[in-house]
Amino acid sequence: MYILFVKTCSIILSLIFGTLFTVQVKAQTHTVEALENQLENTEVAVDRVDLLNELAYELRSKDFDKAIVYATEAYDISKNNNYHYGLVSALSNSGLIYQYKGEYDKSLQKFYEGLKKLDENPDLLLEARVLNNIGNLYWRTNDRKKAYDYYKQSYAIRKEAQDSLGMAKVLGNLGNSANSVLHDKDSARYYYNKALELFIALNDSNGLSITYSNLGNIENNAGSREKAVELYHQSLKIDKALNSLYGTTFAYSNLGNVHAKLNNTDSAIYYYEALLATAEELKSLPRKRQAYQRLYGLYADMNDYKKAFEYLQLFNEVDDSLMNKNIKNRMADMQLKFDNDLKQNEIDLLKSKSEINRSEIDKKYWQNLFLILILITVAIIAVGIWLRYRTKTRLYDELEKKSKELEEAKQMIEERNQELISINESLEDKVISRTQELNESYQNLLISNQRLDHFTYRSAHDLKGPIASILGLTNLLKVELDNSENQQALQYVELVNKTSLKMENLLKRIIQSSQLNQTIVKKTEFLIEDLLKQVSEIIKLNDFNNRIGISYKLDAEHKIYTDASVLQIILRYLVNNSIQYLDPHKEQHEIIFKTASSPSGFYQIHVLDNGVGVDPQLVPDLFNMFSKGSSEAQNPGLGLYDANLLAEKIGGEVFFDDTDEEYTHFVVSFPSKKD
Repeated sequence: MYILFVKTCSIILSLIFGTLFTVQVKAQTHTVEALENQLENTEVAVDRVDLLNELAYELRSKDFDKAIVYATEAYDISKNNNYHYGLVSALSNSGLIYQYKGEYDKSLQKFYEGLKKLDENPDLLLEARVLNNIGNLYWRTNDRKKAYDYYKQSYAIRKEAQDSLGMAKVLGNLGNSANSVLHDKDSARYYYNKALELFIALNDSNGLSITYSNLGNIENNAGSREKAVELYHQSLKIDKALNSLYGTTFAYSNLGNVHAKLNNTDSAIYYYEALLATAEELKSLPRKRQAYQRLYGLYADMNDYKKAFEYLQLFNEVDDSLMNKNIKNRMADMQLKFDNDLKQNEIDLLKSKSEINRSEIDKKYWQNLFLILILITVAIIAVGIWLRYRTKTRLYDELEKKSKELEEAKQMIEERNQELISINESLEDKVISRTQELNESYQNLLISNQRLDHFTYRSAHDLKGPIASILGLTNLLKVELDNSENQQALQYVELVNKTSLKMENLLKRIIQSSQLNQTIVKKTEFLIEDLLKQVSEIIKLNDFNNRIGISYKLDAEHKIYTDASVLQIILRYLVNNSIQYLDPHKEQHEIIFKTASSPSGFYQIHVLDNGVGVDPQLVPDLFNMFSKGSSEAQNPGLGLYDANLLAEKIGGEVFFDDTDEEYTHFVVSFPSKKD
């Protein structure tokens, strides 16, 4: 019944995830073929290297021989053309291929060679990739501490470079380290879920498969077997769709493990045999070794010692081949020399019949010795299996005792959970109450702000009437006193008139500022050149002596998205500021417009002039209301305040660049991309 349940779950999961991966799977199926077609039609050396490296990476776990050919060719072309990026990528891909084959010494040699090249010509993202690969290699050789150290180095570089895909891969590796090195399941689950978010956002199927597998391991270790089976099947589904044979071996192994723990031996054997068949197709010694190890352990638990012994022998053969391959190579060379010497010895031995008889005796001796060694080995294995059975019996008794203790702990946890639920309900009531209070305070603040704006506007508007009356009276007095001999009285009237005019201008600016605060932003897409030409016309209207030179330095991106009217007013304020503070000692004045865009989506317009500059002591208060750039300025000091107020309306700011020692330098920074 359980096998039927698992198969049903597999069919349901296939239907759920089939739609999600159909498009990407079709693209993956033709990736290698498309790359090979491109390679045939590409003659540029650098482009060929990039294609060869892509092919080597795509085939790293599917076709070792073909992958290493592509990586080697990429390395040779890069070396001949001094292409550093291609060279290090080829070394990294070669290391990955040898790693999948199980030739760990060659793999580590390639990775370290890549790091050495990066010391000569640094590249942070390449370095992070190689460090992560070295971490994976140490992980496979069970040196978890070293693996964790390399993962941390790689993650720090990728985080600094904001490399989302690289961060996702290293987060998965950090989750493995937290699980196996630190034994911190919560941290491991956190790392895996963060990686999963990034892989989903990037639509990276291979990363999703690995992360589902890792989350399945966490659930399996926590005892949530059904959840683990579901996650492993998600991983297997993706790997099959991607035709990733190497990926499917992990899914088969994990599914076999969880079914073994569920005592579902038929399913466990099915998945372990699938693992073995795929490993043989891949010619991967590490995966074959794992399959043999799982099968002999499972058959031993089933008391089928005959099959257990068969798989144990196969495991030992692969294990010896995997762990001592270099020694065997050296032994093969020694054997070749030995065979050559043996031929000469046989010629000498034929000369003496007694020596031939002695050789036969030696041969029988070694045969008998070999049989004795086999018998001893069988006896040792039998004793080992018997000891394993006794250990398993003892562990079963201990597990039963632990189960009772866990049941008591479970009851205690349930009681604590009830207490936490009560506390949580109380906190939720407090949060709701506090939220209502904050909303009321916010509404009151909005009303107060509206009243203040209205009061400011009405006060300034009401004061305009008396000021206009004063101006009218002073003009009449000036007419009356023009022909009078009382020149001192005329001077007083002039002073009153000038002061009233200043007051009138100040009231107009206060009303204007109040109106600007009510501005409604309407964003459109337009060319920055058109806007700057309009502002330049304003400069020319104020340049009576034709002494102001206007110049532009624009970046490649000329089309922006914001409120054109608001931006024009901001630039007019900055240009008026430049005109007001022209240096009278200079014959030619300059106003320069520069533009620049940033990766974050913000656009910057720089307004520079060669005027008198800004007093450093006044810089901190430069954008405050009634603040002026010079103590001798005659303006009301609202221009920069209004400019910054409007910049905030479009989500930006105006700031003064005090690092520019040549020009008076203001910058308007605002978002220019559609949401």
